[in-house]
Amino acid sequence: MASRAPVDQNLLADLVEHRIEDLAVEYKNFMPLTDNIERAKIARHICALSNHGGGWIIFGFEDDGMPVSPHPDSLAAYGQDAINGIGGKYLDPQPHCEVHMVTASSGLVYPAVRVPAHGAVPTCAKADGPQDKGRPQGIQKGVHYVRAPGPRSAPIDSPELWRDVLRRCVLAERAGLLASIGQLIDRPQIEAAAASPLADLMDAAIQNWGSLVEPNWPVDLVANRIAFGFRLLTDDGIAPSAVTLATLEQSIRSASSASGDLLGEVSGAFEPGWGVNDRAKVGLVRGRDAYTRRVGSPAGSYLLPMDWFVRDDGVGVEITAIPEDNPWVHEAVEGRSGNRIWPPGKRLAPSFQAETMSQRLAFVAQLAQSFPEATRCELIVEFRGLDGRELGEPQAGISFSIHRSSSVDVRRVDIAVGVAALSAEMAEISASLIAPIFRLFDAWDITAEYVAKRLEKKGR
Repeated sequence: MASRAPVDQNLLADLVEHRIEDLAVEYKNFMPLTDNIERAKIARHICALSNHGGGWIIFGFEDDGMPVSPHPDSLAAYGQDAINGIGGKYLDPQPHCEVHMVTASSGLVYPAVRVPAHGAVPTCAKADGPQDKGRPQGIQKGVHYVRAPGPRSAPIDSPELWRDVLRRCVLAERAGLLASIGQLIDRPQIEAAAASPLADLMDAAIQNWGSLVEPNWPVDLVANRIAFGFRLLTDDGIAPSAVTLATLEQSIRSASSASGDLLGEVSGAFEPGWGVNDRAKVGLVRGRDAYTRRVGSPAGSYLLPMDWFVRDDGVGVEITAIPEDNPWVHEAVEGRSGNRIWPPGKRLAPSFQAETMSQRLAFVAQLAQSFPEATRCELIVEFRGLDGRELGEPQAGISFSIHRSSSVDVRRVDIAVGVAALSAEMAEISASLIAPIFRLFDAWDITAEYVAKRLEKKGR
């Protein structure tokens, strides 16, 4: 959750400003997408990126990474319908791609196509590309493609290349089965979590957060922040088997993407970054391998400051500024009307917190697919900076009949739930985590029904 502004263009800009040497990114020249051979090649890349676990196709760059010149006058041919039309002709199941038009510092616009990961069934070519001397060009029917060093999109022709694809298929199928079972019979047993290493890790992360100096943020970040932590567990109450760093990185990216998808955003909780200089790095947290990331808020960026880690044993903590303090929210609210005020550090919006808590749960639910032994999950959230805040909603026309404020500054909530319930009972668990926070505001109540309606309003 890098920002509460609309789609974070800063994240997308890294894809066009700095060539990223990563198997998950394919750079292509501008090409005539009416040409059948070029369409077949794009279908092959979409297939490979989907089977890789998701990624991006960026149009407008030469093989050496330089922007194409001259730049075309129109990019209408690269619309979302056109890209998905290519997938619809050549691929099964068809990945639903998103197209984002990214403006570079040069002022030129480049199409960035986001390719989602496959589900329980890998993506396969269902049609041949155009024939040349009896051989299909661009893509071949019945072939599964995946990303290979180069980077390039190559046929899956060895057990080694199949391994990660099949593993994701099994995990996706497992998640669907668990969610279905959870919806039918496994209501979440929400209970106070006993003393565990998670609370200790969160306290240490909060102390480390105190070293973040951000002169551009309008309020004191030490005194105004949200901390969220999770710990995956087996039936026996122990940590699941650790995953490799390569698996962990891909799992974090997939989970953050799933978290963003919940609200129709580019990224969500534990946003891993794409830039060479700002992407998550390998570190050690209490002696265990982990990915970590710290993000400030450069002037004019509206990025939400955050600091997070996710360890190889299924433990993670994310600390962020309170999104209601984002200067973008202040400017958006007060810019609509001269009689509304939104002072930083003085508001808490039920809609923001219901949505972002649900995004955190979506992240953990997706990450848990990489830990097949995990069946339980500990969750902790702590708010600081509540004293003196009032309930408020940034959307025009929504108001509270009385001024509801908090006189308590800090509150921590600990619960334990089943992994299956993270998806099947997301609204109920979200409400359980944030309801105690909002009760401090003159007994204001947050229910599962309210959270569900907020998610439905976002079209999810």
